[in-house]
Amino acid sequence: MRYVYGYHAIEESVKKYPQGTLLAAARLGERAEKIKTAALEQGVKVKTVDESELKRLSGITDCKGLLYRCENKKESFTSLSDFLKSIQKRDEAVVFILDSITDPHNFGAVLRSADQFDIDLVVTRSKRSSRENNTVAVTSAGAVNHVNTLTVANLNTAIDELKENGFWVYGADLHGTPLPHADLSGRVAVVMGSEGKGISRLTAEKCDGTVTVPTSGNIDSLNVSVAAGILMYEIRRRKITL
Repeated sequence: MRYVYGYHAIEESVKKYPQGTLLAAARLGERAEKIKTAALEQGVKVKTVDESELKRLSGITDCKGLLYRCENKKESFTSLSDFLKSIQKRDEAVVFILDSITDPHNFGAVLRSADQFDIDLVVTRSKRSSRENNTVAVTSAGAVNHVNTLTVANLNTAIDELKENGFWVYGADLHGTPLPHADLSGRVAVVMGSEGKGISRLTAEKCDGTVTVPTSGNIDSLNVSVAAGILMYEIRRRKITL
């Protein structure tokens, strides 16, 4: 069971999981009232609760009078093999692999970009990674409900399986091939490293190459979610214009 707060996150969760329950304060603002009305029209259960109860359940001071209670999201694919079967007739596919991204805000932002740029799958590791929680739901503006995700025990094993099925795997690295010169056609997977340490050594060794977003600022790197968004945009742009 999970509780989702934030207008966008609730709206998307209601669309994806209408079997949940919308918990609402007795007095609501105009935007919250519209969301409540739309939920009722979709047949969603609505329950009036005290503001203090909303605060207790959400863990935040102000959730704008609304909280959506739904089951934990089930992963889109039960295994990487399951995903690969779904694309077996396709020459092109895009996968992003998150290596120990622990900040839920970054994870949510990556998922939001993945939704916008039609990324086929986002892979995370089962340990030392952010989980899909309220913060992720809010930061992703509800995109967490639409992006195909998969959690694996071993990223290196997953990378091997992707490569065996025609994927070229690239690690995002400050010293990699500049994005304008990188060949990201066909089946491609991009590994994004953790906020502090980057891609782990063994995972980096599995990559076929590295790629970087050229910058000219005074600090040495982009935020991981920003870099992921730029890479996603460029990969999708090339596939659209081919």
